[in-house]
Amino acid sequence: MEAKQGSANLVVVSKVYCSISDEILVVRRRPNVTNGGGFVVADGGQTVVFSVDGCGIIGRKNELFVRDGNGNPLLLIRRKIGVEKEVQQVMTSRDLYYVQIKAGIDQAFIFGVIAVLDYIYDGSTRC
Repeated sequence: MEAKQGSANLVVVSKVYCSISDEILVVRRRPNVTNGGGFVVADGGQTVVFSVDGCGIIGRKNELFVRDGNGNPLLLIRRKIGVEKEVQQVMTSRDLYYVQIKAGIDQAFIFGVIAVLDYIYDGSTRC
């Protein structure tokens, strides 16, 4: 992964995932029981742009996949043993929320970070 900072762009995964304008994306959690956990990220037209698969889908504990809208893997995230922290819950609903991403920011990277935080704090990506 390479971080490049231009005038307004921050590319970590790929410039393909950097929008030229601000975007609001919808994050919807998938239940562990029925869909294997994780979450789906959709744009305003309800087109899936990213999905995050937890252990209920990939069959391995402590691993997450961030995939693009076509299901192609973008990031493999593995838990580092021994890292645990506590956090206060700041969202009113963890099942459905909106994320506003500024123009030029790598959306795939942002949802990779969200996936890590979801896993650390016992979200839908954790078994």
